[in-house]
Amino acid sequence: MTHIDPVWKLLITTGFCGGLTTFSTFSLEVVYLLQDGRVVWAITNMLLNLAGSLAMTLLAFMLVRAFYGQ
Repeated sequence: MTHIDPVWKLLITTGFCGGLTTFSTFSLEVVYLLQDGRVVWAITNMLLNLAGSLAMTLLAFMLVRAFYGQ
């Protein structure tokens, strides 16, 4: 296996683990809402999380293009 720079290793590990815990928290919140019978809130939570994720991804692409002209 090739040597991985410690900085990249930290960034990859942190990003991966951070993504897993964020998704786990999101899933747990939805499950709790469904168990409480709050189906509308669970669906709203899912839709707002999805819309927010897509909006922030789009914003990131726009910022990269604005700053780097790509």
